[in-house]
Amino acid sequence: MIVLAAVSGCNTTEQEREFEIPKALCGMAIDPGHLEVVLPSDGKTLSTRSSDLVGYDRCVVTVDGVAVLSATREWLRANTTVTSVASSVRGVKIDHVSEDRRYAWGAQGAVSQVSCPKPKEKHQDMQLWVKIFTANGGRPDEDRMRALVLDYTRAVSESDECTTG
Repeated sequence: MIVLAAVSGCNTTEQEREFEIPKALCGMAIDPGHLEVVLPSDGKTLSTRSSDLVGYDRCVVTVDGVAVLSATREWLRANTTVTSVASSVRGVKIDHVSEDRRYAWGAQGAVSQVSCPKPKEKHQDMQLWVKIFTANGGRPDEDRMRALVLDYTRAVSESDECTTG
């Protein structure tokens, strides 16, 4: 029986990642290392698609046609709390909240308030938030998700969306 297990173990081939890790998440320049660690470890093709609606931008990353990561930028009421934003991320358990209550994260997702000093479009009494979550093969990890949301938040804060108003 032990010989069979060893022989069958030799027949398994591990899949490798064939796609390139992007240096931006739907137009927002981020450290590819922060994205790489939450994407699936295998797959052939990676693509992104964005939808830009009034007050709401959503970016979906797919690997081999399957959605594995979603990143959303959304304008919400100025008095919205990090816990209420975190609870709106369906299927994601948020385990940690920062001391300043600007961001929260868990193994599968994170949310963060964005500092937007000169918004491209004026949003009366509104605050910009980002939400990121993994699904369908995205690799959950609390520390990596925290690093990704902070990097994405920085990128959005430095983008035209927050600096050209």
